[in-house]
Amino acid sequence: MFKRKKEVEEYTVESFKETSVMLTTQNGSIEVQKYKLPLELEVGDVLIQNEFGIYEKK
Repeated sequence: MFKRKKEVEEYTVESFKETSVMLTTQNGSIEVQKYKLPLELEVGDVLIQNEFGIYEKK
């Protein structure tokens, strides 16, 4: 059997709040707690989620 390559969803940093960050995806917006994200982020950065559920810069 062949493994189908998993689609990688991209997240774009939209705005910052006190304890969270708003990310936009193809399916809408989501709010993610800051501790799950890389330390140095700017609006417009593109992120991906690795196999462990951790967000990293693309």
